[in-house]
Amino acid sequence: HPDCLPIVVNPQDRFFGRQGVRCLEFVRSGPAPREDCGFGPREQLSQVTSYLDASMVYSNNAAHSDSLRIFRN
Repeated sequence: HPDCLPIVVNPQDRFFGRQGVRCLEFVRSGPAPREDCGFGPREQLSQVTSYLDASMVYSNNAAHSDSLRIFRN
């Protein structure tokens, strides 16, 4: 698949080498449509939002995240 980009692991790798792992599977993020709908460099669309919105800290559920806040400055 064109979006698959395997990462070759050195057999001497201290962690993966001992486990016999020789390749790490890696798939690129989905492409974002260009504003001009034309061709050009690929723009990445982030599919892992927890790094951007901190949902792993505050939850992705409004009721739960509200229960964690005290709502004062």
